[in-house]
Amino acid sequence: MEQGPTAEFKSLREKVQQSLKDYEIRLDTDSKDQHFLVSENAINNLVDSAEIGETDQVLEIGPGLGQITEKLGEKAAIVYAIEIDKRFQPALDRVSQNHENIMISYEDALNTPWPRVNKLVSNVPFSILEPFLKRLITEKKIKQSSLVIGRNFYLRATDPNNQFSRTGFFARTFFDIQLVRELDSADFFPQSGDKAVIISLKRQKCRDFGMSLLASRMLRCPNHTVYSIISDLINESFNRHKDDPMQIPTINSLGMSDVLLKKRLREINNSDINTLISVVQKFDRSGKSQRRKYNK
Repeated sequence: MEQGPTAEFKSLREKVQQSLKDYEIRLDTDSKDQHFLVSENAINNLVDSAEIGETDQVLEIGPGLGQITEKLGEKAAIVYAIEIDKRFQPALDRVSQNHENIMISYEDALNTPWPRVNKLVSNVPFSILEPFLKRLITEKKIKQSSLVIGRNFYLRATDPNNQFSRTGFFARTFFDIQLVRELDSADFFPQSGDKAVIISLKRQKCRDFGMSLLASRMLRCPNHTVYSIISDLINESFNRHKDDPMQIPTINSLGMSDVLLKKRLREINNSDINTLISVVQKFDRSGKSQRRKYNK
């Protein structure tokens, strides 16, 4: 009798392979980053970590053949799935026919309105992780998510010894991130060369003023320059008619390079983010003592 990890996912892997053959679908691992989760244990971990109850309404992005979708349908009140690739429609039609609480639409999830749900569970293509995460942040009704993402992203978002990446910065600002489990390349079909993990994201109010303000401006005003953002912060934080002029900072006094000041927020890199967090932190209006730091 076969033992070990191979026995665990073999039946589902074979089912996925057979379905792809039956529906004459050739996966696009390059432009669409299509890698299906074919480990029963991993799928159960992904779904269970979302703590789905019978009243929850859940969204899945990129259901593919529907192996995760079916599990969600067994737990949630209603499941909405958005799939961009219409080649999967015959397979997903069968899933929705077997579960009356599963609703499937065929659109680009990044450019279409999302249904009103309170939870999200997805094996998101790594190539769209940054725009997907930005969209998730704006969908404030979604309080909890469980995702399959790259291990490197998880480390950049949670390890305090690492510099922020843009995507990791957004995630760490708006969500409490917990590791559910690490995944093996063999948990996917086709096997992925990127190491992956399952994470749980719970929406939180960021307590770090600098991170919260910078992330919000990056999302709302991506085409504004760093210079204009800092100028706005100075004007918002100080009253030139009432405050001591000696206590009002100038942009030059903040020690940023001309190169950084000319960049638009959509252009700033990981190192820039770390620099700007420390600068923006000085505009925390929760304590007047912060203003004294400018001239030190």
